[in-house]
Amino acid sequence: MKRQPSPFSRGHGGFTLVEMMTVMAIAAVLVTIGMTAFGGLNASMQIGLGASMLEGELRLARQEAIARSRPVEVRFYEIPGPDGASRYRAVASYLVTDEGPRPLRKPQMLPEQVTISGAPNLSTLVNQAPVSGEAELAAYGPRSYRSFHFRPGGGTDLSTSGTPSSSDAWFVTLVGAGGSISEDVPAYFTTLQIDPLNGSVINYRAGQ
Repeated sequence: MKRQPSPFSRGHGGFTLVEMMTVMAIAAVLVTIGMTAFGGLNASMQIGLGASMLEGELRLARQEAIARSRPVEVRFYEIPGPDGASRYRAVASYLVTDEGPRPLRKPQMLPEQVTISGAPNLSTLVNQAPVSGEAELAAYGPRSYRSFHFRPGGGTDLSTSGTPSSSDAWFVTLVGAGGSISEDVPAYFTTLQIDPLNGSVINYRAGQ
């Protein structure tokens, strides 16, 4: 009687069922690892883009204050995120004139999946900045904001004594939108620190 080939036996130069299943399992693991790595890379890139935009806005505001010999107010606005929750995701600069604040340009928005952390230990500027209020913001209507000023000499009105009590205490941290209120330091973030005395901006990146 002719023996039937087993599905687990090797054919003529082919693969057994067990070998094929092993290869498929390994491929599935590699795909999962690749997707996870891509997700982290994408988050890092989005946070990096947002940090570049915000840093550019801060430098522009300082340059305009010096060039025009007038204070420039920088406002961090809370606007709705993808989940509908309001977070600090917009920044706008205003030249302070005798007639009132005049916008330097249209408000700048962070990428959809990026926000300024609202945790006090990660973003002192949106928790302890000297000015807070509410104002119209483009299509969003009245929105709450925190702000500070660049002075004509290039410095700021941020305190260098009291609370915060040191020159390295003024900063904002950009994170993924899901980690906006967590006090834990995320895997991917960028912190922008402002020296209150000379207004310079330093960019600290992690996970990028």
